[in-house]
Amino acid sequence: EVTPEESCSLDQCGRLNLLQDKVNDLQGELDKTEQAKAYAEIRVRDLEAQLEQHQREASIALADAEAKAHGILEEKRVEVEVLKGELAIQKQRAEMALSDARKKISSLEDQLAQSKKEVEHALMRAEGFDHVF
Repeated sequence: EVTPEESCSLDQCGRLNLLQDKVNDLQGELDKTEQAKAYAEIRVRDLEAQLEQHQREASIALADAEAKAHGILEEKRVEVEVLKGELAIQKQRAEMALSDARKKISSLEDQLAQSKKEVEHALMRAEGFDHVF
């Protein structure tokens, strides 16, 4: 037969075993959690490294784009200056042609006035001749 003291002790042993099993289960979960944490930390470091790499690549791409844009802008500035020079030359030529045309018109107007005077004189002489005959 089992005495009441032994029965308590068996009861306590059973509880102790249950508690030990629970401790073992919790230790297993803790180990898994720590493994998951370690994996997560490695993954975070990996993602941070990828982010840094992408940032470096983006910086390089941005610098390249800025350099190209600056080059294109400078090229266009030169083109504008060349076009301004060509425009100034064309304007000067047009002004000279206009000046020449005005001189020619003035000369033709003078010739026309002279021709009118000559025609008037010729008509007056012809009229005077008519009176003579």
